[in-house]
Amino acid sequence: MTLRLDADFWSARMAYLAKLARADAIAVVLQMKGNGYVTYVAHNLPTETKWSDGLAAVMLAKAMTERVTDQATSGVTVAL
Repeated sequence: MTLRLDADFWSARMAYLAKLARADAIAVVLQMKGNGYVTYVAHNLPTETKWSDGLAAVMLAKAMTERVTDQATSGVTVAL
């Protein structure tokens, strides 16, 4: 048995997850060695999103070090 993923495997699942979570955008972000972050897969998020700047950097650092989630309700800007 082989597992063959469709071309839209991740994008379709992320779109469904965003709809399920009622989120405007969603991403799986991985922490790389060397203190950097990279987008593994995303839905409705600009490709030039930088995880190492601003509010995103603070929230990701907290999530990765303390293993807790957080939510931003203000100060969030994403260029569309």
